Amino acid sequence: MRNIFLIFCIFAIFSHHVCASNNIASYNDTVRKNPYDWHARYELAKKYFENQQYSAAQYNFEFLTAQCDAPREILDEINTYLSIIHHKKKWDTEFGIGAIPDASINYTPSNRNECVNTINGLACAEIEDPTSGIGLQINGAVNHFIPISKNIGIRTTFGGAILNISDNIPTDYSAHIAIGPRYIFSHGDIYIQPSFGARMYDNHFYNTAYGIRVGSTIQFPDRVFSSIGLDIQRTHYHNPDVNNILSGYDWTFYIHPKYYLNDFSFISLTMAISHNDTKLSALGADIGRIAIGYFQIFPYGFNFYINAMYSHASYHTTGTFLIDNEFHTTTRHDNIYQIYTRIYNSYINIKNFIPALSYTYTIQESNIPTYDRQTHQIMAEIVRMF
Repeated sequence: MRNIFLIFCIFAIFSHHVCASNNIASYNDTVRKNPYDWHARYELAKKYFENQQYSAAQYNFEFLTAQCDAPREILDEINTYLSIIHHKKKWDTEFGIGAIPDASINYTPSNRNECVNTINGLACAEIEDPTSGIGLQINGAVNHFIPISKNIGIRTTFGGAILNISDNIPTDYSAHIAIGPRYIFSHGDIYIQPSFGARMYDNHFYNTAYGIRVGSTIQFPDRVFSSIGLDIQRTHYHNPDVNNILSGYDWTFYIHPKYYLNDFSFISLTMAISHNDTKLSALGADIGRIAIGYFQIFPYGFNFYINAMYSHASYHTTGTFLIDNEFHTTTRHDNIYQIYTRIYNSYINIKNFIPALSYTYTIQESNIPTYDRQTHQIMAEIVRMF
């Protein structure tokens, strides 16, 4: 009798899981074919929530906050779900992998010089033949939350990047970890994390960095979600000559609001300022960046994103530069303009990993011609949706 009861329980749990998966697949199919059907997206978000797939539930609930046709009580329910997800979601992951052209890796400026970050700093040489080859770039980050009480817990962040490129250029690795307390309130959270990072270049430690991160995510009434952060760190370079030039403190402050236009599109804004101190002050810079993005879901699973960015870098003091075979003393200033687009289809999906095609066009204009560049970059990527 006891074995029969155990078998019945297992069968009931399995049947519930299969039924939930079938419901999710059915609603997903409806939403992909018709992203304007907010009723189906609402039911899909609730099914994800019931199945404890909190990242996917949050993704869909956030779009629904902009649904003007939904009754007020449903919008209140959506906000309640999002508040619960803040407490319940333990994992948050980001992942990207893509093929990248050799010329883009090496910051080829104006087809005149090729510049590479070496163990001794930036080295530039005249280009005799066009650059060729394809590299592999991998980026990822994982956030894990361990609750201690109802609103307080420990947030741990792991991240890293790998750039494995052609045989004549060394591989570049970087990794970081940050851990600290996180406080959750009704419409967001705030955290503070001491951090440590390291970079290896050509199988040697290039630098290590120690610092602290403070950040917050906030949901404003209806449609607006924003992340705010401050990252402070001190960098040490393992080559003594490089360390005597580049070591120092740097900090970055950013704010990233996102506004949902409706239940199938949003616009985003990124504003950031950075300050980088170096022992050789001519290489330290203040950098300002602003970017505007637009994302839309189209019928039958097509997703499109475009982002336009402008950045200005002003270096701290004058330096000596070789320009047209003559030495000049001046202060460097750079302007960077960039357009990034990405398209993918969510029907082509394996465990929320989706192949995507992206294109990036970058122009860097500098008062030091060596640093001028114009690049086109087409990448085949694999991205994680939730």
